[in-house]
Amino acid sequence: MSWSVFNVTDQDGNKLQNREVIDHIQKCLESEDYLKLPAIGPTDGAAPPEDESTSIELTGTDRPGLLSELCAVLASLSCNIVRADVWTHDRRAAAVIQIADEASGLPTHDATRLSKVQELLCNVMQGDGASSRGSTRTGVSLGGARAERRLHKLMLDDGGCGGGGEEAVGGEDRRGVARPKAAAAKVVVMDCAERRYTVVILRCRDRPKLLFDTLCALTDLQYVVFHGTVDAERLSKEAYQEYYVRHVDGHPARSDAERSRLVRCLEAAVERRASDVGNLLTRRPPSTSSCVPPSSPWQVTPLLAI
Repeated sequence: MSWSVFNVTDQDGNKLQNREVIDHIQKCLESEDYLKLPAIGPTDGAAPPEDESTSIELTGTDRPGLLSELCAVLASLSCNIVRADVWTHDRRAAAVIQIADEASGLPTHDATRLSKVQELLCNVMQGDGASSRGSTRTGVSLGGARAERRLHKLMLDDGGCGGGGEEAVGGEDRRGVARPKAAAAKVVVMDCAERRYTVVILRCRDRPKLLFDTLCALTDLQYVVFHGTVDAERLSKEAYQEYYVRHVDGHPARSDAERSRLVRCLEAAVERRASDVGNLLTRRPPSTSSCVPPSSPWQVTPLLAI
């Protein structure tokens, strides 16, 4: 039996008082599959169950106007966007877009239609091919939960931490112009030979969801955490994380290449969410869709400062 102790506060640094939030944290921590990836649905053949939402997953080269073109294609296919999560890093983009039928407001289940949606969105992600770097992938996932969990895996499979063949172009925006990193993470990977562990130490600026991003990266790389220490200094706003890990096969990292990839993937996991953001206030038009009832005519949309 193992014990983990966390001293947590809300985003303002105050003690948690909301019972619903506390109960939700407890439920997530007690769940054995919280970090497991949701099921990937078939693109042809049997359709997903009716009570499950449908999300399209995309990876490809980032460029100006990409999100606008994706939305235009979905609109032309009579698909409403219920929710969209998009990450960009080193001129690569990954997206999880939850869609519903425009007429009924229900999740899209028709396999033939989903295949057509994937085909057209894949064409958009490929662009003209002249400026594309790396491959383009599309897929269908079942269930709308944990989109950020899927984005981590999509970025890793896309070679977003330098593990995908072609060396990533670091520190560039979507136009290829060099820019400084927003929040560089310092990652050190060492051997603990006497205990047969790999020691991972990470220092960076503290921010929301930092621990989640770090553990997702370790999980996707198939490492198991045996011991860990996490500390966040409120005054300096610096976070310190130290983990003693082994690969799922029971061995620590066994080569310099494996240790270097671990460093790069943890750096990428921290930096992908560290972009400066602003808020865009947009007018919400009246909606006839039953899946997204408007609670206010105004909504605040996060806007990446790229």
